[in-house]
Amino acid sequence: TRYTYKGESVYYVTSGCCDQFNEVYDNNCKSIGAPDGGVTGKGDGRLPEFFTNATNKRVVWENK
Repeated sequence: TRYTYKGESVYYVTSGCCDQFNEVYDNNCKSIGAPDGGVTGKGDGRLPEFFTNATNKRVVWENK
């Protein structure tokens, strides 16, 4: 899913299974953090405000 975050397009990618981080990547495919997922469900702590501040949600790819 593509979002606008801090003025940039970023991509939120969900993991394929449980207890794994759901990563957010920048336009250069560099991970900038995981706002959720993992054992606690709270991500890696680098993007605690992601879902509050991310806008313009658009699904760009879906695995069915």
